[in-house]
Amino acid sequence: MTNQTTEIAIVGGGVIGASIAWQLARRGANVTLIERDRLAAQAAGASAGGVRQLGRDPREMPLAIASIARWQTLEAELEANVEFRTGGQLRVAKREQDAPLLRQQAAEHRALGLDIRFVEGLELRRIAPDLAPGIE
Repeated sequence: MTNQTTEIAIVGGGVIGASIAWQLARRGANVTLIERDRLAAQAAGASAGGVRQLGRDPREMPLAIASIARWQTLEAELEANVEFRTGGQLRVAKREQDAPLLRQQAAEHRALGLDIRFVEGLELRRIAPDLAPGIE
């Protein structure tokens, strides 16, 4: 092992440690990232990596919306494929009496700035043709 001096040492090369090291280095700091394995090989490497907006506490929504916007700029900034893709989410009312709650949640999320809508019937089947029979 060689002796090395550094301005800042960060222990842990997961998504948080690597992000902090990168941001500090961009600002001119001399940073050493210490990781016992490959970068992002532990919990960060096994993460599903979802950046969801639905089902969050309304107080979290500004951060969730900002996160989506930030992910969309990272590829150009890093000059690397970060494999970020947007998909969507489908919440299904399995019982008819659950539909009003989903309608209300959709309206609340729309008011927070999300592109969300309530679908049913043929439109639901077009989006998700393999849903179980009886779900409409």
